[in-house]
Amino acid sequence: MNFVQPIRSVESIEKIKDYLLSQSQRNYILFILGINVGLRIGDLIALKVSDVKSNHIIIKEQKTNKSKQIKLTKQAKKSVNIYIADMKDDDYLFPSRNGMKEHISRFTAYKIMKDIQEQFKLENLGAHTLRKTFGYHFYKKNKMM
Repeated sequence: MNFVQPIRSVESIEKIKDYLLSQSQRNYILFILGINVGLRIGDLIALKVSDVKSNHIIIKEQKTNKSKQIKLTKQAKKSVNIYIADMKDDDYLFPSRNGMKEHISRFTAYKIMKDIQEQFKLENLGAHTLRKTFGYHFYKKNKMM
């Protein structure tokens, strides 16, 4: 079994954000939301535009079937608002190449993270890295769990 790691360096996170923004706005928003809200990748990729229109994301988690409300940071909300400006409420936030009616797959999210791993010479990144990065930095900031 392969274990994935969080991205611990704030400097690396900033460089990755710059890189993704220059490559793909969709992938940039995936990264921004992933490290800021801590959702499982399956819940993250299934978000629709209507799910992020307010200052909170309200979802029912696929794995636990529990409802969850997550406040967006000001920076995440600003980036998301720019991204969704021309999208419809029922569009997937992370559409596949097949159009807005399908979201990207878990494997596509994994490939995005593997590209980041290659570009930045990091180790053990995967789709779960986003959630782990959120948890790591949340813990460091708050020292509680």
